[in-house]
Amino acid sequence: MTHSLTGNCFSALELITYSQPRFIHQMAPKTWLGRLLAMAWLLACVAVLVFGYEQRAIHDMPVAFTWFLLVLAFPVGSLAMVVVGVGFGTLTTLVGLQYQPFWHELPIWIAVVVIGYWQWFVLLP
Repeated sequence: MTHSLTGNCFSALELITYSQPRFIHQMAPKTWLGRLLAMAWLLACVAVLVFGYEQRAIHDMPVAFTWFLLVLAFPVGSLAMVVVGVGFGTLTTLVGLQYQPFWHELPIWIAVVVIGYWQWFVLLP
């Protein structure tokens, strides 16, 4: 049995014995410099999230939060930001949820971090 992400399956025993799925290793940078840059980038993304949470009572927080994320994940992250922002905003409006800045920025942060990581550390190298 071959082990790839192209459609072949792992047996249940193989899934239990592996400590991490192979796709995690394929998405990690291969060099020490790449890993260092990925860790610094992820740390900056977490810092933006902490900033957003700590400043959630300030009315301009979503503007700064959005600009910080845009800088970290430009250009592909900007597309994810628009799609998730409009989609989540529409969904919350239809459901009737009250706007809360941090909790409405959280899905955007998740999408931008995932897309940004893929852009900078999987697609480009």
